[in-house]
Amino acid sequence: MKARAHEAGLKNAIIVNTCAVTAEAVRQSRQTIRRLKRENPTTPIIVSGCAAQTELSDARRCFLKQHPGHHLL
Repeated sequence: MKARAHEAGLKNAIIVNTCAVTAEAVRQSRQTIRRLKRENPTTPIIVSGCAAQTELSDARRCFLKQHPGHHLL
């Protein structure tokens, strides 16, 4: 992931690998992403892992509501 982000020109990006094995793991993943965004408002955050896949539609809705003008790929 780090090499791919670097190749894409995202040299200062933060990569978060999420887990969805338990509801607590999903909660902690979301909490970590929110904290990182708050602490690094201009840094791109790349989210991967099973929670990013299983929680995708909910996460997209939440992120776009909280961050108007941003885009998700």
